[in-house]
Amino acid sequence: MFPTSKTIAQRLDKELRTADIPDSSLNGLQIESQRRVRKVAVAVDASLASFQAALKEQADLILVHHGLFWGKQEKICGRLYQKIRLLIENDIGLYASHLPLDLHPRLGNNALLAKGMQLQKKKPFGLYHGVYIGVGGELPFSHTCRQVCCQIRKITKMQPRLFFFGKPGIKKIAIVSGGGGDMVEEAAASGYDAYITGEIAHHVFHVGQENNINIITGGHYATETLGVRAAGEFVKKIYGIESVFINLPTGL
Repeated sequence: MFPTSKTIAQRLDKELRTADIPDSSLNGLQIESQRRVRKVAVAVDASLASFQAALKEQADLILVHHGLFWGKQEKICGRLYQKIRLLIENDIGLYASHLPLDLHPRLGNNALLAKGMQLQKKKPFGLYHGVYIGVGGELPFSHTCRQVCCQIRKITKMQPRLFFFGKPGIKKIAIVSGGGGDMVEEAAASGYDAYITGEIAHHVFHVGQENNINIITGGHYATETLGVRAAGEFVKKIYGIESVFINLPTGL
Protein backbone atom coordinates (compact mmCIF):
# COMPACT_ATOMS: atom_id res chain seq x y z
CA MET A 1 0.00 0.00 0.00
CA PHE A 2 1.26 3.48 -0.83
CA PRO A 3 2.17 5.76 2.13
CA THR A 4 0.28 8.86 3.24
CA SER A 5 1.86 12.32 3.28
CA LYS A 6 1.92 12.13 7.06
CA THR A 7 3.82 8.83 7.02
CA ILE A 8 6.44 10.21 4.63
CA ALA A 9 6.73 13.39 6.70
CA GLN A 10 7.36 11.44 9.89
CA ARG A 11 10.12 9.44 8.20
CA LEU A 12 11.74 12.58 6.78
CA ASP A 13 11.48 14.36 10.12
CA LYS A 14 13.34 11.50 11.76
CA GLU A 15 16.06 11.36 9.11
CA LEU A 16 16.54 15.14 8.95
CA ARG A 17 16.25 15.65 12.73
CA THR A 18 13.65 18.35 12.11
CA ALA A 19 12.71 18.81 15.77
CA ASP A 20 16.33 19.28 16.87
CA ILE A 21 17.36 22.08 14.53
CA PRO A 22 16.39 25.72 15.23
CA ASP A 23 15.10 27.54 12.18
CA SER A 24 12.85 30.42 11.16
CA SER A 25 11.13 28.11 8.69
CA LEU A 26 8.21 25.97 9.84
CA ASN A 27 9.89 22.75 8.81
CA GLY A 28 7.98 19.52 8.28
CA LEU A 29 4.55 18.82 6.86
CA GLN A 30 3.01 22.24 6.12
CA ILE A 31 -0.05 21.05 4.19
CA GLU A 32 -1.43 17.55 4.76
CA SER A 33 -3.21 15.61 2.02
CA GLN A 34 -5.65 12.75 2.49
CA ARG A 35 -4.78 10.60 -0.50
CA ARG A 36 -2.02 8.02 -0.75
CA VAL A 37 1.25 9.22 -2.23
CA ARG A 38 2.20 7.53 -5.48
CA LYS A 39 4.40 10.33 -6.78
CA VAL A 40 6.42 13.02 -5.03
CA ALA A 41 7.60 16.22 -6.71
CA VAL A 42 10.64 18.05 -5.35
CA ALA A 43 11.41 21.73 -5.88
CA VAL A 44 13.56 24.43 -4.32
CA ASP A 45 10.75 26.93 -3.74
CA ALA A 46 7.14 26.78 -2.57
CA SER A 47 6.11 29.02 -5.45
CA LEU A 48 2.86 29.00 -7.38
CA ALA A 49 4.82 27.93 -10.45
CA SER A 50 6.25 24.94 -8.54
CA PHE A 51 2.79 23.91 -7.38
CA GLN A 52 1.31 24.24 -10.85
CA ALA A 53 4.11 22.13 -12.31
CA ALA A 54 3.62 19.49 -9.61
CA LEU A 55 -0.11 19.40 -10.37
CA LYS A 56 0.68 18.89 -14.05
CA GLU A 57 2.97 16.01 -13.06
CA GLN A 58 0.09 14.54 -11.03
CA ALA A 59 2.19 14.53 -7.88
CA ASP A 60 0.53 13.76 -4.55
CA LEU A 61 3.17 15.42 -2.36
CA ILE A 62 5.57 18.31 -2.94
CA LEU A 63 8.87 18.46 -1.07
CA VAL A 64 10.57 21.88 -1.02
CA HIS A 65 13.54 23.61 0.56
CA HIS A 66 11.94 27.06 0.95
CA GLY A 67 8.48 26.55 2.41
CA LEU A 68 5.43 28.76 2.84
CA PHE A 69 5.86 29.81 6.47
CA TRP A 70 8.77 31.61 8.11
CA GLY A 71 8.33 31.99 11.84
CA LYS A 72 5.47 34.46 11.96
CA GLN A 73 1.69 34.46 11.75
CA GLU A 74 0.37 35.28 8.32
CA LYS A 75 -3.05 36.07 6.94
CA ILE A 76 -4.20 33.54 4.35
CA CYS A 77 -4.82 36.15 1.68
CA GLY A 78 -3.54 37.13 -1.75
CA ARG A 79 -0.67 35.04 -3.11
CA LEU A 80 -0.49 32.81 -0.04
CA TYR A 81 -4.20 32.02 -0.34
CA GLN A 82 -3.83 31.18 -4.03
CA LYS A 83 -1.03 28.72 -3.33
CA ILE A 84 -2.72 27.04 -0.39
CA ARG A 85 -6.01 26.86 -2.29
CA LEU A 86 -4.33 25.06 -5.20
CA LEU A 87 -2.87 22.45 -2.85
CA ILE A 88 -6.04 21.85 -0.84
CA GLU A 89 -8.42 21.77 -3.81
CA ASN A 90 -6.21 19.18 -5.49
CA ASP A 91 -5.41 17.31 -2.27
CA ILE A 92 -1.65 17.74 -2.64
CA GLY A 93 0.56 17.69 0.44
CA LEU A 94 3.48 20.04 1.09
CA TYR A 95 6.61 19.20 3.06
CA ALA A 96 9.35 21.81 3.68
CA SER A 97 12.88 21.40 5.00
CA HIS A 98 15.20 24.40 5.22
CA LEU A 99 18.21 24.22 7.55
CA PRO A 100 17.77 20.49 8.25
CA LEU A 101 18.27 19.91 4.53
CA ASP A 102 21.25 22.28 4.40
CA LEU A 103 23.24 20.53 7.10
CA HIS A 104 22.35 16.84 6.72
CA PRO A 105 25.58 14.81 6.39
CA ARG A 106 24.34 12.78 3.39
CA LEU A 107 21.29 14.49 1.90
CA GLY A 108 22.27 18.08 2.66
CA ASN A 109 23.09 20.77 0.13
CA ASN A 110 26.48 21.49 1.67
CA ALA A 111 27.52 17.86 2.10
CA LEU A 112 26.64 17.15 -1.53
CA LEU A 113 28.56 20.19 -2.76
CA ALA A 114 31.56 19.05 -0.72
CA LYS A 115 31.23 15.52 -2.07
CA GLY A 116 31.03 16.76 -5.65
CA MET A 117 34.20 18.76 -5.14
CA GLN A 118 35.92 15.75 -3.54
CA LEU A 119 36.77 17.62 -0.35
CA GLN A 120 38.83 15.74 2.21
CA LYS A 121 39.35 16.25 5.94
CA LYS A 122 35.80 17.55 6.16
CA LYS A 123 34.50 19.22 9.29
CA PRO A 124 31.49 21.33 10.32
CA PHE A 125 31.58 25.03 9.46
CA GLY A 126 29.26 28.00 9.83
CA LEU A 127 27.79 28.32 13.31
CA TYR A 128 24.18 29.53 13.17
CA HIS A 129 21.99 29.61 16.31
CA GLY A 130 24.24 27.01 17.92
CA VAL A 131 24.24 24.64 14.92
CA TYR A 132 26.86 24.21 12.22
CA ILE A 133 25.09 24.43 8.88
CA GLY A 134 28.04 24.30 6.46
CA VAL A 135 31.07 22.19 5.62
CA GLY A 136 34.78 22.92 5.50
CA GLY A 137 37.48 20.77 3.93
CA GLU A 138 40.49 20.47 1.68
CA LEU A 139 40.87 19.68 -1.99
CA PRO A 140 43.16 16.72 -2.81
CA PHE A 141 45.61 19.22 -4.31
CA SER A 142 45.76 22.96 -4.90
CA HIS A 143 43.41 24.27 -7.61
CA THR A 144 43.27 27.55 -9.44
CA CYS A 145 40.17 29.68 -8.96
CA ARG A 146 39.13 28.81 -12.49
CA GLN A 147 39.38 25.08 -11.78
CA VAL A 148 37.22 25.43 -8.67
CA CYS A 149 34.62 27.41 -10.62
CA CYS A 150 34.57 24.69 -13.29
CA GLN A 151 33.91 22.07 -10.62
CA ILE A 152 31.04 24.06 -9.17
CA ARG A 153 29.54 24.54 -12.62
CA LYS A 154 29.60 20.78 -13.23
CA ILE A 155 27.78 20.17 -9.95
CA THR A 156 25.16 22.93 -10.11
CA LYS A 157 24.79 23.36 -13.90
CA MET A 158 25.14 27.12 -13.44
CA GLN A 159 28.11 29.39 -14.08
CA PRO A 160 29.44 30.64 -10.72
CA ARG A 161 30.82 34.12 -10.10
CA LEU A 162 34.29 34.63 -8.70
CA PHE A 163 35.37 37.48 -6.42
CA PHE A 164 39.16 37.12 -6.57
CA PHE A 165 40.35 38.59 -3.28
CA GLY A 166 42.74 35.94 -2.00
CA LYS A 167 45.36 33.41 -3.01
CA PRO A 168 45.61 32.26 -6.65
CA GLY A 169 45.92 28.68 -5.41
CA ILE A 170 42.96 27.22 -3.52
CA LYS A 171 43.13 24.17 -1.26
CA LYS A 172 41.05 24.88 1.85
CA ILE A 173 37.37 25.62 1.16
CA ALA A 174 34.34 26.47 3.31
CA ILE A 175 30.81 25.98 1.97
CA VAL A 176 27.40 27.31 2.99
CA SER A 177 24.75 27.07 0.27
CA GLY A 178 22.06 29.65 -0.48
CA GLY A 179 22.28 33.05 1.21
CA GLY A 180 25.27 32.36 3.44
CA GLY A 181 27.22 35.51 2.62
CA ASP A 182 27.51 36.70 6.21
CA MET A 183 29.85 33.81 7.05
CA VAL A 184 32.69 35.08 4.84
CA GLU A 185 34.57 36.62 7.76
CA GLU A 186 34.28 33.38 9.74
CA ALA A 187 35.74 31.50 6.77
CA ALA A 188 38.65 33.92 6.54
CA ALA A 189 39.33 33.76 10.28
CA SER A 190 39.34 29.96 10.09
CA GLY A 191 42.09 29.99 7.47
CA TYR A 192 40.14 28.99 4.36
CA ASP A 193 41.41 30.04 0.94
CA ALA A 194 37.94 30.33 -0.57
CA TYR A 195 34.36 30.58 0.55
CA ILE A 196 31.58 29.11 -1.58
CA THR A 197 27.97 30.18 -1.13
CA GLY A 198 24.91 30.87 -3.23
CA GLU A 199 24.73 34.65 -3.17
CA ILE A 200 26.10 37.60 -1.21
CA ALA A 201 24.77 41.01 -0.20
CA HIS A 202 26.53 44.18 -1.36
CA HIS A 203 28.47 44.77 1.86
CA VAL A 204 29.97 41.26 1.77
CA PHE A 205 32.08 42.30 -1.24
CA HIS A 206 34.11 44.57 1.03
CA VAL A 207 34.23 42.02 3.84
CA GLY A 208 35.81 39.50 1.51
CA GLN A 209 38.18 42.01 -0.03
CA GLU A 210 39.36 43.30 3.35
CA ASN A 211 39.88 39.77 4.65
CA ASN A 212 41.77 38.61 1.54
CA ILE A 213 39.58 35.58 0.88
CA ASN A 214 38.23 34.40 -2.46
CA ILE A 215 34.44 34.26 -2.70
CA ILE A 216 32.62 32.10 -5.22
CA THR A 217 28.86 32.43 -5.59
CA GLY A 218 27.18 29.51 -7.30
CA GLY A 219 23.65 30.90 -7.21
CA HIS A 220 21.16 30.67 -4.36
CA TYR A 221 18.84 28.47 -6.39
CA ALA A 222 21.51 26.33 -8.05
CA THR A 223 23.38 25.48 -4.83
CA GLU A 224 20.13 24.36 -3.20
CA THR A 225 18.81 21.98 -5.84
CA LEU A 226 20.99 19.16 -4.51
CA GLY A 227 19.26 18.56 -1.19
CA VAL A 228 15.67 18.32 -2.44
CA ARG A 229 16.72 15.99 -5.22
CA ALA A 230 18.52 13.75 -2.73
CA ALA A 231 15.52 13.82 -0.39
CA GLY A 232 13.26 12.81 -3.27
CA GLU A 233 15.52 9.85 -4.04
CA PHE A 234 15.52 8.95 -0.34
CA VAL A 235 11.71 8.78 -0.33
CA LYS A 236 11.70 6.89 -3.61
CA LYS A 237 14.10 4.25 -2.26
CA ILE A 238 12.16 3.70 0.97
CA TYR A 239 8.62 3.62 -0.39
CA GLY A 240 9.13 2.61 -4.02
CA ILE A 241 7.28 5.64 -5.35
CA GLU A 242 8.15 7.95 -8.22
CA SER A 243 10.12 11.15 -7.63
CA VAL A 244 10.29 14.03 -10.12
CA PHE A 245 12.37 17.21 -9.90
CA ILE A 246 10.61 20.48 -10.77
CA ASN A 247 13.40 22.65 -12.17
CA LEU A 248 12.46 26.33 -12.13
CA PRO A 249 15.76 28.25 -11.96
CA THR A 250 15.62 31.91 -10.98
CA GLY A 251 19.10 32.81 -12.22
CA LEU A 252 19.86 34.15 -8.75
